[in-house]
Amino acid sequence: MWWDGPKSLFVGDAKYKNVTDRKAPNTYLYQMLSYIMAFDFPGGLLVYAKGDADKASYTVQNCGRRLEITLLDLSGSLEEALASAGSVANRVKEFRDEARAGFHTQAALTATA
Repeated sequence: MWWDGPKSLFVGDAKYKNVTDRKAPNTYLYQMLSYIMAFDFPGGLLVYAKGDADKASYTVQNCGRRLEITLLDLSGSLEEALASAGSVANRVKEFRDEARAGFHTQAALTATA
Protein backbone atom coordinates (compact mmCIF):
# COMPACT_ATOMS: atom_id res chain seq x y z
CA MET A 1 0.00 0.00 0.00
CA TRP A 2 1.08 3.56 -0.63
CA TRP A 3 -0.25 5.96 1.99
CA ASP A 4 -0.33 9.73 1.75
CA GLY A 5 -1.14 10.63 5.32
CA PRO A 6 -4.47 8.98 6.16
CA LYS A 7 -5.34 8.34 2.50
CA SER A 8 -4.27 5.23 0.64
CA LEU A 9 -3.38 5.73 -3.04
CA PHE A 10 -2.03 2.38 -4.26
CA VAL A 11 -2.15 -1.34 -3.61
CA GLY A 12 0.15 -3.95 -5.04
CA ASP A 13 1.37 -7.42 -4.22
CA ALA A 14 4.75 -9.05 -4.85
CA LYS A 15 4.70 -12.76 -5.59
CA TYR A 16 7.78 -14.91 -5.69
CA LYS A 17 6.23 -18.15 -6.82
CA ASN A 18 6.68 -20.43 -9.77
CA VAL A 19 3.31 -20.54 -11.50
CA THR A 20 2.02 -23.17 -13.87
CA ASP A 21 1.55 -22.16 -17.51
CA ARG A 22 3.14 -18.75 -16.70
CA LYS A 23 -0.20 -17.12 -15.82
CA ALA A 24 -1.06 -15.61 -12.48
CA PRO A 25 -3.62 -17.75 -10.67
CA ASN A 26 -7.14 -16.33 -10.77
CA THR A 27 -7.16 -16.23 -6.97
CA TYR A 28 -4.40 -13.59 -7.01
CA LEU A 29 -6.28 -11.53 -9.58
CA TYR A 30 -9.52 -11.75 -7.58
CA GLN A 31 -7.63 -10.80 -4.42
CA MET A 32 -6.21 -7.71 -6.14
CA LEU A 33 -9.64 -6.84 -7.57
CA SER A 34 -11.14 -6.91 -4.08
CA TYR A 35 -8.43 -4.53 -2.83
CA ILE A 36 -8.87 -2.03 -5.65
CA MET A 37 -12.66 -2.09 -5.37
CA ALA A 38 -12.55 -1.62 -1.58
CA PHE A 39 -10.25 1.40 -1.88
CA ASP A 40 -11.79 2.72 -5.12
CA PHE A 41 -8.50 2.55 -7.02
CA PRO A 42 -8.21 2.57 -10.81
CA GLY A 43 -6.07 -0.56 -10.69
CA GLY A 44 -3.63 -2.72 -8.85
CA LEU A 45 -0.28 -4.29 -9.59
CA LEU A 46 1.00 -7.83 -9.12
CA VAL A 47 4.79 -8.09 -9.32
CA TYR A 48 6.48 -11.37 -10.22
CA ALA A 49 10.12 -12.27 -10.71
CA LYS A 50 10.84 -12.41 -14.43
CA GLY A 51 10.63 -16.00 -15.61
CA ASP A 52 7.89 -16.98 -13.16
CA ALA A 53 4.95 -15.40 -14.99
CA ASP A 54 4.16 -13.42 -18.10
CA LYS A 55 3.53 -9.70 -18.14
CA ALA A 56 -0.20 -9.00 -18.60
CA SER A 57 -2.87 -6.36 -18.22
CA TYR A 58 -6.59 -6.97 -17.72
CA THR A 59 -9.47 -4.52 -17.70
CA VAL A 60 -12.42 -5.71 -15.63
CA GLN A 61 -15.69 -5.37 -17.50
CA ASN A 62 -18.42 -3.14 -16.04
CA CYS A 63 -16.10 -1.30 -13.68
CA GLY A 64 -13.13 -0.27 -15.84
CA ARG A 65 -10.54 -1.31 -13.24
CA ARG A 66 -7.14 -2.61 -14.33
CA LEU A 67 -5.25 -5.56 -12.99
CA GLU A 68 -1.68 -5.55 -14.14
CA ILE A 69 1.12 -8.06 -13.85
CA THR A 70 4.62 -6.65 -14.17
CA LEU A 71 7.96 -8.38 -13.94
CA LEU A 72 11.07 -7.74 -11.87
CA ASP A 73 14.20 -9.02 -13.60
CA LEU A 74 16.70 -10.25 -11.04
CA SER A 75 18.83 -12.28 -13.45
CA GLY A 76 21.38 -9.69 -14.57
CA SER A 77 23.94 -7.49 -12.93
CA LEU A 78 23.17 -5.36 -9.90
CA GLU A 79 22.75 -2.33 -12.14
CA GLU A 80 20.29 -4.20 -14.37
CA ALA A 81 18.30 -5.44 -11.35
CA LEU A 82 18.16 -1.89 -9.98
CA ALA A 83 16.98 -0.59 -13.37
CA SER A 84 14.24 -3.23 -13.42
CA ALA A 85 13.22 -2.27 -9.87
CA GLY A 86 13.12 1.35 -11.01
CA SER A 87 10.74 0.43 -13.82
CA VAL A 88 8.43 -1.31 -11.36
CA ALA A 89 8.63 1.71 -9.04
CA ASN A 90 7.70 4.02 -11.91
CA ARG A 91 4.65 1.88 -12.68
CA VAL A 92 3.62 2.07 -9.01
CA LYS A 93 3.94 5.87 -9.15
CA GLU A 94 1.75 5.98 -12.27
CA PHE A 95 -0.99 4.03 -10.48
CA ARG A 96 -0.60 6.30 -7.44
CA ASP A 97 -0.84 9.44 -9.55
CA GLU A 98 -3.98 8.17 -11.25
CA ALA A 99 -5.61 7.49 -7.88
CA ARG A 100 -4.43 10.86 -6.55
CA ALA A 101 -6.07 12.58 -9.55
CA GLY A 102 -9.44 11.29 -8.35
CA PHE A 103 -10.25 8.12 -10.25
CA HIS A 104 -13.60 7.63 -8.49
CA THR A 105 -14.72 11.14 -9.47
CA GLN A 106 -13.70 10.60 -13.09
CA ALA A 107 -15.51 7.23 -13.20
CA ALA A 108 -18.68 8.76 -11.78
CA LEU A 109 -18.60 11.56 -14.34
CA THR A 110 -18.07 9.09 -17.16
CA ALA A 111 -20.94 6.89 -15.95
CA THR A 112 -23.39 9.82 -15.82
CA ALA A 113 -22.37 11.44 -19.11
